[in-house]
Amino acid sequence: MTTIVTYYNLSVSIEITDYTFLNHIRNFINKYYTSKSYSFEINKTLDIKLFCSKIKDKGIYFLHINQFIHLYIELQKIGYNFLNITKIDKREYSVEYVDMKIRPNWVLKDYQVPMIEFLTNEQLKSKVLPVATGSGKTGVSLYAINKLKQRLGIIILPTYIEK
Repeated sequence: MTTIVTYYNLSVSIEITDYTFLNHIRNFINKYYTSKSYSFEINKTLDIKLFCSKIKDKGIYFLHINQFIHLYIELQKIGYNFLNITKIDKREYSVEYVDMKIRPNWVLKDYQVPMIEFLTNEQLKSKVLPVATGSGKTGVSLYAINKLKQRLGIIILPTYIEK
């Protein structure tokens, strides 16, 4: 039985035919990346999968790249054998550098400096900036984009977009 792991820019898909491996992934997601959320619409508590998904009725999972690294480490701890895995790399992309201008009189606040350092840390694959309303997330993000001099994609959860 072969497992196919496809690497994308910031995510990984895992196509599984090995039932044991499928159970390991399911248990891993339930343990580390599942949150309980109450739905008032249906009056019931739901399990919400965080940053991962599964194609219904198929053994195909999608994980964030950081989750996949976490999964790999957890599977190594239990002695899982990675011999029957086919790896496909689809991470080919080029970085386009851009020159953005920020107003010269714009100065960061003291508490925003660590946010810029976090956002411009190139060792981290992706970042989430969970700070309070009014703390300058937009300005800090624009400042970080300017400092990186790279094009950037921003993902907004569909729950915040009018359908």
